[in-house]
Amino acid sequence: MNLIQLRKQKELTQFDLAEKLNCHQTTISKLENQKSRPSFEMIQKLAEVLNVDLQTISDCFVEEKQKEE
Repeated sequence: MNLIQLRKQKELTQFDLAEKLNCHQTTISKLENQKSRPSFEMIQKLAEVLNVDLQTISDCFVEEKQKEE
């Protein structure tokens, strides 16, 4: 599962998620498109807002990184 799927399961737009995380929509876009990596603080916030555990959020970024290699 990736960040886009998790966000859509909660029926949130990138803008909605950005508002909940107090960041800009482009930040969400960059995270979803693997253009940037989240800080641990951002991972914690994502897990809370999307109501998943930290491992699930972390795996979104680890799995994508492994696919690139």
